[in-house]
Amino acid sequence: MKINTSVFLLKQEYSSIDDAFVDKTNVLEGNGCRIYITSRACNLPAWSGVVQKFLPEGKGRNILQSASSGAIIALKVKDRVMALSFASGRYNLDQNKMEDRFGLKTCLNMQTSDKFRNLKIQSLEVNGVQKLESRSSWSEMNDFSINIENEMIKSVTGQVDDEWFGKNVSGFDSLSIKIDFENCDINAVCEKLLDAYYSDDYKRQYDFIDKIFPVNKKSVLNKLDEELFQKIRNHDENVWMCIPDFLDWENVEYIKYLDDEEEDDVRIEKFYEVIDGDENKTIDFLKRSYIKCYSSEGKCLYKQNAYYCSTAEVHLGNESYILNNAKWYSISTDFEKELDLLDEDIRNNSEIYSSVGLPAYTCDKEEDYNKECALSSDFDLWDQQLVDRIEVCDLWSKRKEFIHVKKYSSSAVLSHLFLQGLVSATRLCQSKNFRQKVEQKGMKENLFTSGKMFASVDTFHAKDYSVKFAIISKDVQKFRLPRFSLISYRQTKRNIEDMGYSVGIIKIQKEKPVE
Repeated sequence: MKINTSVFLLKQEYSSIDDAFVDKTNVLEGNGCRIYITSRACNLPAWSGVVQKFLPEGKGRNILQSASSGAIIALKVKDRVMALSFASGRYNLDQNKMEDRFGLKTCLNMQTSDKFRNLKIQSLEVNGVQKLESRSSWSEMNDFSINIENEMIKSVTGQVDDEWFGKNVSGFDSLSIKIDFENCDINAVCEKLLDAYYSDDYKRQYDFIDKIFPVNKKSVLNKLDEELFQKIRNHDENVWMCIPDFLDWENVEYIKYLDDEEEDDVRIEKFYEVIDGDENKTIDFLKRSYIKCYSSEGKCLYKQNAYYCSTAEVHLGNESYILNNAKWYSISTDFEKELDLLDEDIRNNSEIYSSVGLPAYTCDKEEDYNKECALSSDFDLWDQQLVDRIEVCDLWSKRKEFIHVKKYSSSAVLSHLFLQGLVSATRLCQSKNFRQKVEQKGMKENLFTSGKMFASVDTFHAKDYSVKFAIISKDVQKFRLPRFSLISYRQTKRNIEDMGYSVGIIKIQKEKPVE
């Protein structure tokens, strides 16, 4: 009989079998291993009282009582330590010492037919939406709707063909597997799993899993938080602060943080002033300091701590990490190089607002700025003009540019901007009916002052048009997209360019309104 088992691998630096356990008092010496056994006394579940109300007096109580037990077998496997957990035994494993993604890599390397039952997937943008995709039959990875450019796999359930194991193997940090302990040697099983983990076979089909993944180990998270705070002390330019969530900015009159002074934006320099010279402050200071947005009536519309509002890039040893919405992610060297090249291209080759005839931003609201731009005969105002619930653009340029305007903000907000541009570009390119409605809208609302969008709605050549993302920031010379926004922009740019458009970013300087 095959037994359900969760297998963990300790990190390389932990060479003692006892390192696996949190509580070592109940650890026993076994045959070539160390064993931990836990057993809980019989108890009644919380819902038992409800059931007993409907039972005859004294009946059924013994059936309702249950006990739980669990165990861990930890042993040396070559030069590593492996732990096999049964039932609740896993709760005595020191998770901070376990290898990240041991189960995921091992599961993928055990694949012989590229067959999977389900995938747990997390988006790399817009607050990390998670989803579980399941199939009623074994399916290839390509049959699942995962976008490898901006989504990451959290776990997989794959099919294996091995006499020692069951047909289903699941894994992320641990490996969930059924093992036929009666007909196999436990040391041989563990060596087989370790060899599978060390293999690079998965890179032939699934190398995208190494691009980026969440950090879960508390010890690493603590080091990252310490490095983050030190960077803030050093006024490092690789740390930003901004409101990371979607707000109705038209209703935001002012922002307060650290003191009662009313601000129009979040300035990390203000945190520098408070932190400088105070050696007693730690990362907890950011977690306890709140940024609040208020309406003109003094009503608090938004409240979030400064740690959540921070974005950062940090290096520990040879590893690179990014902070987004209070979550740390590890990023591969190769993927980081790709993003660095895109970042450099944006900083060096993006258009400056004045070079394309746009003014600096001196308004309180984006809609007022768009109206100001449309005073020029070079631009038509399409802000808030919806066609089939889609905003075609904020500004239409006589240079045949669909311009989408947004204040510099968090990855979630900027990713939403890029998505708007992609949706509009796709519909314009693919739907004659949509183009007809756009033209009808423009004629009815008298929106075309700089020239019509289409020579003919019957044909559309994307190569004749550009999609531009105009981003308003406090300093166009230091303008940089956060890492997660780069990931989103990278994919959006590819998708739009594949249709034939040219794509670019316009940097708009934010200046104080003239009194």
